[in-house]
Amino acid sequence: MPHKRPNGPDFFARRRTLLEQAVAATAGRDHWTAYPESPSKSVYGVDASKSGEAAFRERLGGHFELPGHPGHGAVGATETSRTASRWV
Repeated sequence: MPHKRPNGPDFFARRRTLLEQAVAATAGRDHWTAYPESPSKSVYGVDASKSGEAAFRERLGGHFELPGHPGHGAVGATETSRTASRWV
C-alpha cells in the first residue's frame, strides 16, 4: 500500500536549502551547523567563550580518554580532523 502524504506544508520543500547545505557538509566531511551556539553569559559566565576555546586548544593533538568505553577506554587516532587545523 503506498504511503499517503499528509495535507499541509512540505517539510523538505521549506527546508531544501538547509538540507542541501547539510548534505554538502557531510559529503565534504566538514563541520556545519544550522544553528551556531554561543555560550550564554548569563548561564555560563562572561568568560565562557574564552574558557571554551582554551579547553578546546588544550585537547588538540592529545590523547582522549573514554572511561567505561569498550576496549581499553581509548579510541585510536587514525583520522586527522581538517577543521581542527583552522584553530592552530
